[in-house]
Amino acid sequence: MNVCNDCRAEKQARLRTANPDKYRVEARTRYERNPLPYIMAAHNYRARLFSAVGSYTEQDAQRLLSEQQNRCYYCELDLTSVRKHLDHKIALAIGGSNSADNLCWACGPCNESKHDKTVAEFIAYRLRRGLHVRSALRQRRAMED
Repeated sequence: MNVCNDCRAEKQARLRTANPDKYRVEARTRYERNPLPYIMAAHNYRARLFSAVGSYTEQDAQRLLSEQQNRCYYCELDLTSVRKHLDHKIALAIGGSNSADNLCWACGPCNESKHDKTVAEFIAYRLRRGLHVRSALRQRRAMED
């Protein structure tokens, strides 16, 4: 039996409305199993809002995580035990791109406190507060001064 797409969509909408808790649990389970497609969709949406150029693939994001050895780009916290964020080194809001070379994995506290600071500004912010900074970033900051 062939069902048109509109009829299928209407049926799914009715089922979702009748069983919101079931669909909420299913959506959460899908997200927890593999959050990357949802993260990428949010990044792509924000990139369109800011007219940012560039894109990246799921493989790019996985490669970055392995290159960082599952550690936060800024503070080196082990990301296997915390919720990790895919961060734009140069924020989209200040003209950064949405390409893989502008991305890094960060722990929640670092990403949420970075806001739209550049990497150099964020390093200076962390150092002023006596917080740990990845040694490679600290060395790069010292060379810039």
